Amino acid sequence: MGVRPPAFEGMRSLLGDAIGMRTARDEPGVAWFEMEEGEIQIYEDTDVDHPFFGPGPTAGFEVTDVHETRTEMRAAGIESSASQSTTAPPSGTTSSARRQRVRDPRPLRS
Repeated sequence: MGVRPPAFEGMRSLLGDAIGMRTARDEPGVAWFEMEEGEIQIYEDTDVDHPFFGPGPTAGFEVTDVHETRTEMRAAGIESSASQSTTAPPSGTTSSARRQRVRDPRPLRS
């Protein structure tokens, strides 16, 4: 999960100091925190390398068929980024993971 909160230092302090999450990466403007299955990545709101991350969380999900899932999500009105990246296959597997950024433009509250 990734986020670019308007209060970066406050979020980093909340996750690392108050909650006690283990830090995986901590650099100026970037902090990653380990979770049991995954991580939380936070970036300063001025970060230019992660424009798809907004002030709210951007979550990642594993799916069986990326193309089919993307078609279904677009039909439901969910936006996706133009880029798609491929990561190396996990040890002992033969298929690589594909990542597609998506965003539901509808407000959380109606």
